[in-house]
Amino acid sequence: MTEMKLDPRAVTWLDLGPNRAPADSFDAIMAGVDAVPQRRSRLWLGGRPVAFTPRLLAAAAAIVVVASAVGGFALRDPILDVLAPPPGDLLGAFPETRSILDATGGPSAQDETVVAGRLPKDEAFVISATCTGGGSMPVEVWDRGIEYGPDVSEADKQPNRRLDVPCDGSIATTRYVTDPFTSDNVELTAAVPAGATWRIAVGQVRSHLDEPQFPALEVTEDTALMVDVGPQLAFSRPGLGIVLQPPPAGTMVAVLVQCLGDPVTVTSETGMEPVQLACTDVGTTTRIDMPGSGQAVRAGTDGFAWVRMAVEAPTGPSAARPSAPPMPAELAGVAFAEGDGQNVAFGTLGSSSQQLVRVADSLVGQAGGDVVGISRLDGDNAVLELWSLSDAAMLRTLATVRGGRIFGSWVDQTHEQVFYGVQDRIGTFEWRRVGFDGAGETVVASGPIGVRFAQAAMAVDDAQFVAEWCPLLGSCERTVFEAASGEAQRIVLESDPICSIVGVLDGRFVATTPACDAGVEQGRVLAQAVDGGAWTTLIDDWADATLIVGSEGPQAVVLRDDETRTILSTVALDGTGLREIAAVDHEQGMGPRLSTTRLPDGDWILLAGSIGDLPGSDSSGGMGPQLLNVVTGEWIELVNLPGF
Repeated sequence: MTEMKLDPRAVTWLDLGPNRAPADSFDAIMAGVDAVPQRRSRLWLGGRPVAFTPRLLAAAAAIVVVASAVGGFALRDPILDVLAPPPGDLLGAFPETRSILDATGGPSAQDETVVAGRLPKDEAFVISATCTGGGSMPVEVWDRGIEYGPDVSEADKQPNRRLDVPCDGSIATTRYVTDPFTSDNVELTAAVPAGATWRIAVGQVRSHLDEPQFPALEVTEDTALMVDVGPQLAFSRPGLGIVLQPPPAGTMVAVLVQCLGDPVTVTSETGMEPVQLACTDVGTTTRIDMPGSGQAVRAGTDGFAWVRMAVEAPTGPSAARPSAPPMPAELAGVAFAEGDGQNVAFGTLGSSSQQLVRVADSLVGQAGGDVVGISRLDGDNAVLELWSLSDAAMLRTLATVRGGRIFGSWVDQTHEQVFYGVQDRIGTFEWRRVGFDGAGETVVASGPIGVRFAQAAMAVDDAQFVAEWCPLLGSCERTVFEAASGEAQRIVLESDPICSIVGVLDGRFVATTPACDAGVEQGRVLAQAVDGGAWTTLIDDWADATLIVGSEGPQAVVLRDDETRTILSTVALDGTGLREIAAVDHEQGMGPRLSTTRLPDGDWILLAGSIGDLPGSDSSGGMGPQLLNVVTGEWIELVNLPGF
């Protein structure tokens, strides 16, 4: 690194920690540029920067340019806003930016892809490029932190942004935003054709990028928000968008748009005329009526604008579906609640209509009897509420988690309590229980900061609540909480981590194992005592499973899907009595699925995907909901529920 002796006055000034040069310094600095030799500072060799100190940069006050026969670029430190006016030829039309990258190269001897530079995260940019020599030069933004699966070929990988630049001397521009979830390795590349000379400049937007505080949306009477997308920074056309799911009742929805920044154009695949919005007032909400047809609506801009979009649709009971088929009364009366994150649908297996209730930022837990726990966000806090399934109404608030989140809840109807999982603001996992009356909140189990696995289950017979987790380092652990007595046992496990919990029944813990990324020949469904011990193999194959208390005792019902054929079997929890009960031929990917809706004890299981009549749910991709008796083999098609 080059050492440089500074005037003591400069040292004193720099030690105060300034982030801008004095206001009157720029003219004096620029007047001396022609007379003062430039020092090579921020060098990039082999795609890596050679670091130097901001103090040196501020003292030298020089705009660094590195040039070679192949190419080069200038990258300016963010501390020098005032020292980095945008290049007049490429970014001159964007005075709101400051230049952070100016790369040049060519003429190239052959077609080649060059890395022009890297973009910092959580910033907005104008990317401008030009080239000469014929042909065209794609300029692309790649987030190298994105991990693709092993089956994704190089040709299938897509850049985050692409700008096609004709090599005729014209200037092409695009905009791009890196958000907090972007990795630290975002590359800007150019596919330079042979013989081309090129230049790329990147300007970082200086202002108007702070997220505004949009006012609360005023929902029309007798409607609910089906989708509410938080503020996002739009920077392209057609821009960011949402899908207009068909409403559960009626044919029209209303798209509510709030925006601030450059003008925004709202377009839709429904064929409506584009709507132009000025986006100058944070308090303005624009309502656009259109059919709820499953099509996308998008908000785009030629500049940068913060945009919030929501969809409002009629609520109340959903439009009546076909009448329910004959079924046992105890099954027809099974109540359920299902959510899409913004709404919750309440219904019964024997009903042809459902009640839709708006519960924003919510997660529906595992129900028991006539109640269910629903957690939701409330500002920076998370709230757990107890809801009545039959009344589709909130009964009471059970718990508030300040600064954390609730990631699941399980109702113990027998002992009138709810178990729920909590992650606090520093990342620690806990499982807690609280009574239906909101009293007696206690910590059941806790895990360390940083885990690679954390799951829990309520026993089918409400006897135990079991939580299991694996830290980043060390052995996996399990806590078994006896629901009746309140006694807890913590067990250190010697076996490898499981893939997922199937359930707990009759003192047995059933799971799929080994780890979820194991090879296709290694899948199994296993059972062991809840307090550990030897594993018993139930199915030596990858499979989905559920647990029932049937006429033949506690059993696992196992579903194995072989692309176009699904086989259902039952097996006792000790691994004996494996018996095939049904085989279903179907199109690839369209087979039956095991539902998580809890049925009363008996020989029936529910095969279904989503059964909630929700705008944000997807009931496609499989057979319609059906009841199957695992002893008699009787099937009942639930044509009254979504999916048919």
